[in-house]
Amino acid sequence: VKTDNGRAFLLDASHFADTQKLPFNNDNVELELIRKGKKLEVHTARIIEKVSERSDEKVSQNIKKPDSDLAKSKLKNENGKRNNSPKVSVDSLFSKGKREFTNGNLDKALASFEKAKEGGQKDSQLYLMLAQTLQRLSRYDDALKYLSSGLNAAKSSEQKVQILNTKAQILSSQEQLEMAAEAYLQLLKFEKRANVRRFTNLQLVGIYRKLDKPDQAKKIINQVLKEHPQDQVALRVKAALD
Repeated sequence: VKTDNGRAFLLDASHFADTQKLPFNNDNVELELIRKGKKLEVHTARIIEKVSERSDEKVSQNIKKPDSDLAKSKLKNENGKRNNSPKVSVDSLFSKGKREFTNGNLDKALASFEKAKEGGQKDSQLYLMLAQTLQRLSRYDDALKYLSSGLNAAKSSEQKVQILNTKAQILSSQEQLEMAAEAYLQLLKFEKRANVRRFTNLQLVGIYRKLDKPDQAKKIINQVLKEHPQDQVALRVKAALD
């Protein structure tokens, strides 16, 4: 597969969740890349738009048929297109929404995400993108509603961490500190990465200091120093708490 910037990557069936539906010719594919040393490799891939059909299907369509058979074939093809179009449309809308979000076109991004939702997409990543778009539009209550839906739809710890982190950030920015602290504590139940746990705990310490709860703040900062004894930020916070 060749990307828009001209780079080429080699794909195989294992990169796709559904190995029965693989890309062909000019189909549009979305790649998730990982870095290995100085190289980028494909981690996962998915088809976001079917542009061309398999060559063997094209050949069969070019064979002349009797009028009645041709009419039946045309009807079958039209029905197939109608059946397949919603899925293609939803994937395309989600991808378009992400592009608009990245480019700062928040109203257009929101419209695309909402259309994808109306088209039947209900996964946690859509709810997260809806929430982050609404967050940047300062529509915090609506964002929090979508985050609740996203948390219910999340299937992996990584997805739950992303949603809870966004939720905690919104609540903290709105000075809903008790609820923000609850979101960060819930996040820590799913997060295993040491550096992310450290950052989250430091956020919690800041919240507890604002809430005038020094005992909770000291407990958490001591936990950070137990895992990172030479952490200069944590040492300074501990000194301030003492």
